[in-house]
Amino acid sequence: MTHKRLFSKLFPWFLFVALAPLAIVVAVTWKVVEDFHMEQTRAELVERVDLFRLGLEASLPPDRAAMDAYCKQVSAKSPASPGGATDTRFTVIGIDGVVWGDSVEDPARMDNHADRPEVREAKKGGTGASLRFSDTLRQPQMYVAVPLRKDGAEIGVVRAAFTVDSIHGVVWQVIVRILVMGVLTGLVSVVIGLFAARLLAAPLEEMADGARRFAEGDLKARVAIPDSLELANFAEALNRMAALLDQRIQTETRQRREREAVLASMNEGVLALDLEQKVIGINVAAARLLAVDAEKARGRSLLEVVRNPELERFVTAALAAEVALDGDLVLQGEGDVYVQLRGAPLKGHDEKRIGIVVVLNDVTRLRRLERVRREFVSNASHELRTPITAIRGFAETLVESAADDPVSARRFAGIIETQARRLEMLVEDMLTLSRLEYMSEREALPRERQAVAGVLRSAVSACEARAGARKIRLAVSCPEGLEAEMAGSLMEQAVINLLDNAIKYSEEGGEVSVMAEAAGGRVTICVQDHGCGIEKTHWPRLFERFYRVDNARSRKLGGTGLGLAIVKHIVLAHGGEVGVTSTPGAGSAFTINLPCS
Repeated sequence: MTHKRLFSKLFPWFLFVALAPLAIVVAVTWKVVEDFHMEQTRAELVERVDLFRLGLEASLPPDRAAMDAYCKQVSAKSPASPGGATDTRFTVIGIDGVVWGDSVEDPARMDNHADRPEVREAKKGGTGASLRFSDTLRQPQMYVAVPLRKDGAEIGVVRAAFTVDSIHGVVWQVIVRILVMGVLTGLVSVVIGLFAARLLAAPLEEMADGARRFAEGDLKARVAIPDSLELANFAEALNRMAALLDQRIQTETRQRREREAVLASMNEGVLALDLEQKVIGINVAAARLLAVDAEKARGRSLLEVVRNPELERFVTAALAAEVALDGDLVLQGEGDVYVQLRGAPLKGHDEKRIGIVVVLNDVTRLRRLERVRREFVSNASHELRTPITAIRGFAETLVESAADDPVSARRFAGIIETQARRLEMLVEDMLTLSRLEYMSEREALPRERQAVAGVLRSAVSACEARAGARKIRLAVSCPEGLEAEMAGSLMEQAVINLLDNAIKYSEEGGEVSVMAEAAGGRVTICVQDHGCGIEKTHWPRLFERFYRVDNARSRKLGGTGLGLAIVKHIVLAHGGEVGVTSTPGAGSAFTINLPCS
């Protein structure tokens, strides 16, 4: 919509106020002057036609030709008309409407005048008058007609005519004088109107500029106070409004920043939706969980932002519910993310519902810990049950048949001893794992700077007997000056566990290498074998408690299933990392990365 300036809207009204009275005066004056002159002309025509009639009745010509000559003679001698421009025209018309004589035209060429209004009125015995256009003279004429009598009997009609153009000329002269005075008066009014419009528009434009500055955010600016009381009140109201807006915006900005800071610092994701499932707000945690851009998500539909049917169903149910609603969601990606949902009604300042707030709590770690706990309990129970069952079974057999068969009794006692040692190793490993987790969580592991080569040689010495039994050669490669901050006994235990695994899964007569080097600010220890290798699908779970790639073979070879888990927690307690690479049929390489200092 195109807006006009106040001046352009006020000025036409000032112009109208100035010119409208002038137009009315001109119209009224025109009518009054014209009516006055018309009436004056009619009265004079009546006098003239009466004089013409009396003269004609006194010396009535004997025939029409003489009567026509008389008309032209009298017209030539008649005084000027009221307008001073044209003589009066006289016409004598018979009772039957035939023109007997005319001061201007040849009667023989003139039409029958019986139907003329003024003629009809005159034949009734009165005075007829009419104002109309003359087809003969091609001009507007005023006609006045009276009866013509002879010996008291009406024998025709006498008519006088006058051209009214001369009257219009007189009227126009009067109107021109009025127009000149009116235009001068109008010009003065227009000048006054221009000044008044500008005087009113100037402070309004200044206040409009101030309001634009307010709208642009410059709420510190103030509008000047005009002299006019009404405009001064308006300007003061604008200034008060700006001050209040500034105060409220600052308060709202401070509160918004506080809310944003709180939401940004929350671990839980917060997602606000309106009744049409459009995003009102979303914090950093929710954007990270849902893998969306928080800025681009605002104002868009949830379906456009997140394509997750489970979340959509939960939001639909939460919008329909009158109370808070709980649910669960699994976000699939590189790794499944488990999210706990809670949807609560979102209300406006009038307590009317405007949408919902969905809180997303990432419980992936809790779920994984719960799964690990369940698996640990299950695996620990299974691992403990095997030696306990064996001990109990052979003990019962020993009690029943020991006296009768000493040889079997000694064999059963040996089995019981073996299973008891296995049970002891399992309990010891579990206790060790528990202590490592405790130290890792509290960073209480005592460490000192030690030579890495000494730790590796001690670990190799501890495993030489097992390696020799299978004719496996152990090779050590480590610079003598290489040192690291570590707990020597624990790191030795970690390397022993890796060597023990490598020896178990290597072919007889093979080789297991232990290497260490410094690279990239870290110390790397690698234990490599050339055994059966491990499929890549098993790598992520190799360091979990009781996880075995081949359960039957692992139990046959012995061990508790906690060795690699212990390695992992020893390395984590040192602030390092543990990893594995393997090729099926070619062997495996387990690496420990420790910080240099």
